[in-house]
Amino acid sequence: MADLNKQNMPDNNLREIFFNLAENFVKSFTGSLLDNARERVHEIIFNVKKEIFALFLMIFGLGFLLYGAMKLINKLINLGGGAGYALMGLLVLLIGLILNFAGRKK
Repeated sequence: MADLNKQNMPDNNLREIFFNLAENFVKSFTGSLLDNARERVHEIIFNVKKEIFALFLMIFGLGFLLYGAMKLINKLINLGGGAGYALMGLLVLLIGLILNFAGRKK
């Protein structure tokens, strides 16, 4: 019986070495996958934040531009209270409708 234990000893050591190598390989592989995924998620979140901030600034600037154009048209037309505002509102509405119809899929 002592001879059987001595013969199984190298097999157990080989198995243990193989399992340790396989376990370390799997751990390093999954670790690198998780690191790459985490890095990619952070990159995507940063890009989304940057685009949202740029969109906010564009909308804010567009609001000032439209307000200034309305005041200018109202001053130039001088037809009475708010004619320039109505004209600018109509122009913006028409542009929005054109963009809406142009952006639809056929």
